[in-house]
Amino acid sequence: MTFMQAICIICNKPNPVLIEFYRQFVKYDIYLMIDDNTTQYKSEYENVKYVQINNIHCTKYGIQNLSTITLRKPVSGWDKALFFFIYINKEYENIWFIEDDIFIYDENTLRTIDEKNPVADIICNSSFEEAKLDEWLWNWIQVGFQPPYYCGMMCACRMGRRMLDALKDYSIRHKTLFFLEACFPTIAKKYDLRYANPDEMKTVTHRNQFAIEEFNRTNIFHPAKDITLHEKIREHIDL
Repeated sequence: MTFMQAICIICNKPNPVLIEFYRQFVKYDIYLMIDDNTTQYKSEYENVKYVQINNIHCTKYGIQNLSTITLRKPVSGWDKALFFFIYINKEYENIWFIEDDIFIYDENTLRTIDEKNPVADIICNSSFEEAKLDEWLWNWIQVGFQPPYYCGMMCACRMGRRMLDALKDYSIRHKTLFFLEACFPTIAKKYDLRYANPDEMKTVTHRNQFAIEEFNRTNIFHPAKDITLHEKIREHIDL
Protein backbone atom coordinates (compact mmCIF):
# COMPACT_ATOMS: atom_id res chain seq x y z
CA MET A 1 0.00 0.00 0.00
CA THR A 2 1.28 3.47 -0.88
CA PHE A 3 0.43 6.37 1.43
CA MET A 4 0.25 9.99 0.40
CA GLN A 5 3.01 10.88 2.83
CA ALA A 6 6.52 9.53 3.24
CA ILE A 7 9.37 9.74 5.69
CA CYS A 8 12.91 10.04 4.37
CA ILE A 9 15.59 9.20 6.93
CA ILE A 10 18.91 10.78 5.98
CA CYS A 11 21.97 8.85 7.08
CA ASN A 12 25.51 7.95 6.07
CA LYS A 13 25.04 4.20 6.54
CA PRO A 14 22.05 2.09 7.68
CA ASN A 15 21.68 1.73 11.44
CA PRO A 16 19.87 -1.47 12.53
CA VAL A 17 18.36 0.15 15.63
CA LEU A 18 16.93 3.00 13.58
CA ILE A 19 15.58 0.67 10.92
CA GLU A 20 13.91 -1.55 13.51
CA PHE A 21 12.10 1.50 14.86
CA TYR A 22 10.87 2.97 11.57
CA ARG A 23 9.83 -0.35 10.05
CA GLN A 24 7.00 -0.46 12.60
CA PHE A 25 5.32 2.61 11.06
CA VAL A 26 2.06 1.87 9.27
CA LYS A 27 0.84 5.27 8.01
CA TYR A 28 3.94 6.44 6.14
CA ASP A 29 6.09 4.98 3.42
CA ILE A 30 9.65 4.82 4.75
CA TYR A 31 12.77 5.62 2.73
CA LEU A 32 16.33 5.44 3.96
CA MET A 33 18.55 7.84 2.02
CA ILE A 34 22.07 6.46 2.34
CA ASP A 35 24.91 8.86 1.60
CA ASP A 36 27.64 6.21 1.50
CA ASN A 37 28.13 4.78 -1.99
CA THR A 38 31.14 2.55 -1.28
CA THR A 39 28.77 -0.39 -0.73
CA GLN A 40 25.46 -1.36 -2.31
CA TYR A 41 23.08 -1.77 0.63
CA LYS A 42 19.96 -3.93 0.57
CA SER A 43 17.00 -3.57 2.91
CA GLU A 44 15.81 -6.59 4.85
CA TYR A 45 12.30 -5.17 5.12
CA GLU A 46 9.81 -4.55 2.35
CA ASN A 47 8.39 -1.45 4.02
CA VAL A 48 11.79 0.25 4.45
CA LYS A 49 13.16 1.21 1.04
CA TYR A 50 16.88 1.92 0.69
CA VAL A 51 17.90 4.64 -1.77
CA GLN A 52 21.41 5.45 -3.00
CA ILE A 53 22.04 8.24 -5.48
CA ASN A 54 25.18 8.86 -7.51
CA ASN A 55 26.61 12.28 -6.65
CA ILE A 56 26.88 13.22 -10.32
CA HIS A 57 23.09 13.31 -10.70
CA CYS A 58 22.78 15.93 -7.99
CA THR A 59 25.51 18.18 -9.40
CA LYS A 60 24.08 17.86 -12.92
CA TYR A 61 20.71 19.21 -11.76
CA GLY A 62 22.05 21.80 -9.32
CA ILE A 63 20.88 19.97 -6.20
CA GLN A 64 24.07 20.55 -4.25
CA ASN A 65 25.78 22.53 -1.48
CA LEU A 66 23.08 22.08 1.14
CA SER A 67 25.66 20.81 3.65
CA THR A 68 28.96 22.13 2.29
CA ILE A 69 29.55 24.40 5.29
CA THR A 70 29.29 21.57 7.81
CA LEU A 71 30.36 18.46 5.87
CA ARG A 72 32.86 20.10 3.49
CA LYS A 73 31.54 18.34 0.41
CA PRO A 74 29.22 19.55 -2.35
CA VAL A 75 26.83 16.57 -2.30
CA SER A 76 25.46 15.04 0.89
CA GLY A 77 22.55 12.86 1.93
CA TRP A 78 20.38 15.98 2.06
CA ASP A 79 21.08 16.85 -1.57
CA LYS A 80 20.38 13.25 -2.58
CA ALA A 81 17.13 13.19 -0.61
CA LEU A 82 15.83 16.32 -2.34
CA PHE A 83 16.98 15.10 -5.75
CA PHE A 84 15.14 11.81 -5.24
CA PHE A 85 11.82 13.41 -4.32
CA ILE A 86 12.07 16.26 -6.83
CA TYR A 87 13.08 14.24 -9.90
CA ILE A 88 12.51 10.53 -9.29
CA ASN A 89 9.63 9.95 -6.87
CA LYS A 90 6.87 12.54 -7.23
CA GLU A 91 3.93 10.58 -5.84
CA TYR A 92 3.76 12.09 -2.34
CA GLU A 93 1.93 15.19 -1.21
CA ASN A 94 4.25 15.64 1.76
CA ILE A 95 7.57 14.18 2.82
CA TRP A 96 9.18 14.30 6.25
CA PHE A 97 12.96 14.68 5.95
CA ILE A 98 14.57 13.49 9.17
CA GLU A 99 18.24 13.15 10.08
CA ASP A 100 19.22 9.95 11.83
CA ASP A 101 19.99 11.62 15.18
CA ILE A 102 16.41 12.84 15.57
CA PHE A 103 14.32 11.34 18.38
CA ILE A 104 10.57 10.87 18.05
CA TYR A 105 8.43 8.72 20.31
CA ASP A 106 6.46 7.03 17.53
CA GLU A 107 4.70 7.81 14.27
CA ASN A 108 1.81 9.50 16.08
CA THR A 109 4.22 12.31 16.92
CA LEU A 110 4.41 13.14 13.22
CA ARG A 111 0.77 12.39 12.49
CA THR A 112 -0.38 14.87 15.14
CA ILE A 113 1.79 17.61 13.64
CA ASP A 114 0.47 16.73 10.18
CA GLU A 115 -3.13 16.96 11.35
CA LYS A 116 -2.55 20.37 12.92
CA ASN A 117 -0.82 21.74 9.82
CA PRO A 118 -2.49 20.13 6.80
CA VAL A 119 -1.74 22.82 4.20
CA ALA A 120 1.75 23.99 5.21
CA ASP A 121 4.28 23.80 2.40
CA ILE A 122 7.03 23.48 4.99
CA ILE A 123 6.97 22.65 8.68
CA CYS A 124 10.20 23.32 10.55
CA ASN A 125 11.75 25.05 13.54
CA SER A 126 12.14 28.56 12.17
CA SER A 127 10.73 31.82 13.44
CA PHE A 128 10.80 33.14 9.84
CA GLU A 129 11.99 36.48 11.18
CA GLU A 130 14.43 38.52 9.14
CA ALA A 131 18.00 37.42 9.86
CA LYS A 132 20.70 39.72 11.25
CA LEU A 133 23.35 39.35 8.58
CA ASP A 134 26.23 40.34 10.86
CA GLU A 135 25.63 37.20 12.92
CA TRP A 136 25.75 33.42 12.50
CA LEU A 137 27.20 32.03 9.23
CA TRP A 138 25.88 34.56 6.76
CA ASN A 139 29.34 35.65 5.58
CA TRP A 140 29.86 32.12 4.17
CA ILE A 141 26.44 31.69 2.57
CA GLN A 142 25.83 32.83 -0.99
CA VAL A 143 22.13 33.47 -1.69
CA GLY A 144 20.75 34.28 -5.12
CA PHE A 145 18.29 36.81 -3.72
CA GLN A 146 18.64 40.21 -2.15
CA PRO A 147 17.99 40.31 1.63
CA PRO A 148 16.05 39.77 3.77
CA TYR A 149 17.12 36.21 4.48
CA TYR A 150 15.83 33.68 6.99
CA CYS A 151 17.20 30.68 8.87
CA GLY A 152 16.29 27.94 11.31
CA MET A 153 17.02 24.36 12.36
CA MET A 154 16.28 22.01 9.48
CA CYS A 155 17.38 18.65 10.97
CA ALA A 156 13.75 17.58 10.70
CA CYS A 157 11.19 19.21 8.46
CA ARG A 158 8.17 18.36 6.36
CA MET A 159 8.00 19.59 2.78
CA GLY A 160 5.08 19.62 0.42
CA ARG A 161 5.21 19.52 -3.36
CA ARG A 162 5.10 23.32 -3.69
CA MET A 163 8.20 23.60 -1.50
CA LEU A 164 10.02 20.98 -3.56
CA ASP A 165 9.01 22.75 -6.77
CA ALA A 166 10.42 26.02 -5.42
CA LEU A 167 13.73 24.34 -4.56
CA LYS A 168 13.80 22.82 -8.03
CA ASP A 169 13.16 26.20 -9.65
CA TYR A 170 15.91 27.89 -7.65
CA SER A 171 18.41 25.11 -8.40
CA ILE A 172 17.68 25.32 -12.13
CA ARG A 173 18.13 29.08 -12.14
CA HIS A 174 21.31 29.14 -10.05
CA LYS A 175 22.82 25.66 -10.66
CA THR A 176 23.08 25.18 -6.91
CA LEU A 177 21.27 25.45 -3.59
CA PHE A 178 22.82 26.83 -0.40
CA PHE A 179 23.22 25.90 3.27
CA LEU A 180 20.02 24.13 4.25
CA GLU A 181 19.45 26.04 7.49
CA ALA A 182 19.23 29.22 5.43
CA CYS A 183 17.99 27.70 2.19
CA PHE A 184 14.69 26.19 3.23
CA PRO A 185 13.27 29.14 5.23
CA THR A 186 14.55 31.70 2.72
CA ILE A 187 13.12 29.82 -0.27
CA ALA A 188 9.80 29.44 1.54
CA LYS A 189 9.57 33.18 2.15
CA LYS A 190 10.83 34.30 -1.26
CA TYR A 191 8.39 32.00 -3.08
CA ASP A 192 5.50 33.08 -0.82
CA LEU A 193 4.88 29.58 0.51
CA ARG A 194 2.83 28.53 3.52
CA TYR A 195 4.97 27.70 6.54
CA ALA A 196 4.43 26.48 10.09
CA ASN A 197 6.65 26.58 13.16
CA PRO A 198 4.75 24.44 15.67
CA ASP A 199 5.67 24.13 19.33
CA GLU A 200 6.46 20.46 18.79
CA MET A 201 9.43 21.51 16.64
CA LYS A 202 10.98 23.92 19.15
CA THR A 203 13.06 21.04 20.54
CA VAL A 204 14.86 20.64 17.21
CA THR A 205 17.98 22.48 18.36
CA HIS A 206 21.65 22.82 17.48
CA ARG A 207 23.47 21.35 20.49
CA ASN A 208 21.02 21.26 23.37
CA GLN A 209 21.66 18.36 25.73
CA PHE A 210 18.27 17.01 26.81
CA ALA A 211 17.83 15.30 30.16
CA ILE A 212 15.89 12.08 29.89
CA GLU A 213 13.00 13.72 31.77
CA GLU A 214 12.62 16.31 29.00
CA PHE A 215 11.70 13.83 26.27
CA ASN A 216 8.00 13.28 25.58
CA ARG A 217 5.53 11.79 23.10
CA THR A 218 4.62 15.01 21.33
CA ASN A 219 7.86 16.75 20.37
CA ILE A 220 10.62 16.12 17.86
CA PHE A 221 14.06 16.26 19.50
CA HIS A 222 17.51 17.03 18.12
CA PRO A 223 20.21 16.10 18.86
CA ALA A 224 19.86 12.59 20.28
CA LYS A 225 22.98 11.20 18.68
CA ASP A 226 23.29 7.95 20.63
CA ILE A 227 20.66 5.99 18.74
CA THR A 228 21.16 2.97 21.00
CA LEU A 229 19.57 4.98 23.84
CA HIS A 230 16.40 5.90 21.95
CA GLU A 231 14.48 2.84 23.11
CA LYS A 232 15.49 3.47 26.73
CA ILE A 233 14.14 7.01 26.39
CA ARG A 234 10.82 5.61 25.12
CA GLU A 235 10.68 3.20 28.05
CA HIS A 236 11.25 6.09 30.44
CA ILE A 237 8.46 8.10 28.80
CA ASP A 238 6.12 5.13 29.32
CA LEU A 239 6.76 4.95 33.05
